[in-house]
Amino acid sequence: MSSLSLEEIRAIDKIFEMNNWDKKRKLPTKQTTMFDAITGLVAAIESQKRNIIIDLLRNYEIITDYYSMACDMSEKLIDTIVVGDTYFMIPVALPEEGKIKSGHNFCYDLSSVFPKEAKNNVVFVDSLQSSKIKISSNSHIIFIDDFIGTGRQVSKVIDKLIKNSGMPKSISVVAIRIQQEALDRLKSKGVGVIAGAIRKKAISSGEFISGMSVTEAMAAYVSIENMLKPPEKYRLGYGGSEAIITMKRTPNNTLPIFWMEKTDGGANWPAPFPRT
Repeated sequence: MSSLSLEEIRAIDKIFEMNNWDKKRKLPTKQTTMFDAITGLVAAIESQKRNIIIDLLRNYEIITDYYSMACDMSEKLIDTIVVGDTYFMIPVALPEEGKIKSGHNFCYDLSSVFPKEAKNNVVFVDSLQSSKIKISSNSHIIFIDDFIGTGRQVSKVIDKLIKNSGMPKSISVVAIRIQQEALDRLKSKGVGVIAGAIRKKAISSGEFISGMSVTEAMAAYVSIENMLKPPEKYRLGYGGSEAIITMKRTPNNTLPIFWMEKTDGGANWPAPFPRT
């Protein structure tokens, strides 16, 4: 670990300015700011490998204003609604998980802003097991989530719906953000997708890396991740998603160096976007 150069400090300052991040924002689990955590993370890495972290941070997205996103998604949804058909809006969650997930929060926000005149044939429910869900030849299912990483979870939910209730006229997914991999997986199942934006893999796509090849960038990142030694299932983010995003809670699809707070050996890690 070595101190940051003036150029690196300026680059981090620029990231905060460009992304409109608050330097004084306190981390929920630590008596430190996001700015201090980010500078601590960059400083903990060998100087010749710091550029990749700075590149990733430039393209990192933080979304916590679900109300504005719900307004945007509501407008897009209204354009798809057919008079005379029935639409069931359901948060993405398996009943056996038995807990409130981020999809529930966004589904609530969406329901609160959805125009009353459009609710005549739209039913918001809080569970796949709701007795309000009636599958028929003119019913549509729309699953709601804030972020979709691999698409595997929502695929399981869709399969469970079809097994238990039958095939509706159409199945769609609404999400604030979705990874390209998940979009491809859902489209291959014939599922419609309405998303605020599509996110690509942070390193493998090559779109967020400058000054080095994808192979060089991946090698540099993996060497940094090896300092943390996350569980195998979180390598490159859950499902190998390579996400660089924080919602109201950082998804585990995000690269673990940004959210894991302890190394494999139990030492503190300067995670700027912890999940807790």
